[in-house]
Amino acid sequence: MSLGDTTIGGPKLEILGKQKVAEEVKTIYFPRIGVLARDDLKDDLIRDGFRIVSDHPEISIYEVSDGFLANEYVVYDKNSVYFVTSLSVNSVWPAIREKRRQDFVSIARSVKLHVSEEHKDQSVFVAHNEGGGTWGHYLAQNLPKMLLAKSIYPSLKLGLPASYGSNKNSSWFQLLDRAGFSEADIIPLDRNITYSFKKIFFCDFLWDFVSGCPHPLAIDFLRGILKNGSLDKETGISAGRKVFIERDARYGRNIENIEQIKKICDEFGIEIHKTAGLSVGAQIDLFRSSQLVIGTLGSDLTNVVFCSPDTHVLSLSPTSHGDNFFYNMSAALNLVWSEILCTKKGVANGGRSFHLDPEVFSLTLRKILNS
Repeated sequence: MSLGDTTIGGPKLEILGKQKVAEEVKTIYFPRIGVLARDDLKDDLIRDGFRIVSDHPEISIYEVSDGFLANEYVVYDKNSVYFVTSLSVNSVWPAIREKRRQDFVSIARSVKLHVSEEHKDQSVFVAHNEGGGTWGHYLAQNLPKMLLAKSIYPSLKLGLPASYGSNKNSSWFQLLDRAGFSEADIIPLDRNITYSFKKIFFCDFLWDFVSGCPHPLAIDFLRGILKNGSLDKETGISAGRKVFIERDARYGRNIENIEQIKKICDEFGIEIHKTAGLSVGAQIDLFRSSQLVIGTLGSDLTNVVFCSPDTHVLSLSPTSHGDNFFYNMSAALNLVWSEILCTKKGVANGGRSFHLDPEVFSLTLRKILNS
């Protein structure tokens, strides 16, 4: 088998079936800035508050006939390997993009002789596992593509890693269930097996990687999940409450003086929750019923996609983790963004923790709650 080096947008793309499902669109989001603070009291701006402009290209769904699927997401046929990942977009450094493309070709070549025909008469939709399986990328970048495919081809099955598609107790599976997918809609994939399919579908990203902003369709699809089910009793809270999302210390970026911070939260009537251990339904309802959400910049803030417009988000941001992902998401969702920049590195957890100044935290909360 001779495999080409095709990427999405490459010279051989015309061999694919292609269906345009959305025109080009420009979005302009205006961040709603609340309180910005630094624990070193410097005057440097954390966020400039400028409008965020995104030029989203047209969105298409692509179709490969008599294709193969390797390593859970590498799509190829007898002619080409298709780059189904954000690393194919022009905003990625060329050297990294080229290295990843070569990885795709290498995987396809190495597994071509070991093919399972279990699903050879079926069609499947594939979404690359962006972000290494992190909740934020899965929810904001992968799930909207799956929902788009389902809206166009209701009976089309999803090809997902087995850990996502066959474990009913996992958060991934619960999210799919909440989004309207059933176990029968999913084909669990073993990364050590290459599968042949009658047709393999994939689509463009509903995300602008240049500006770091979601496509309006992504917002619509994620908002649509809120229509599935009523408030979950597991949260034990009603609308309008204030919540602090405590980060699991196993994943780093945890607050070194967390007990001190939790005491301050108690003084302000702020409830403390850990998303780990909560069902996805409970997590969704926790966020959508809160008027103030506080959490460490990172995956703890992923579920702001389920917050109601006007919800206030307070990000606790260590300087070691600069990220616009959730800031831009909040702007697109019409949320109010406040932030404390934490410059003091902790010593716990192998140095992966940080210190949150209690005085700055208290003062920021007071300003937010009195606004």
